[in-house]
Amino acid sequence: MESQANRRHLASAINDETVQAKLCAVALATVTQGKDFDDTKLFLCPACGYIEPDQPPATCPVCATRPEEFVQV
Repeated sequence: MESQANRRHLASAINDETVQAKLCAVALATVTQGKDFDDTKLFLCPACGYIEPDQPPATCPVCATRPEEFVQV
């Protein structure tokens, strides 16, 4: 039982790091294109961590989450 809890915790930590890496990649791409990052809106899929700049997609290309479920970060 402890092993399952540890696996879930590790999977959650890996997911958090993946989302953080995606956010950093979007930030770097925005800055290197000469854009002001403060003007960029990012939308995060709460189900899989997919990130879309400017506006949420029609559906998440990874997990098909609806656009109204995306969270602006």
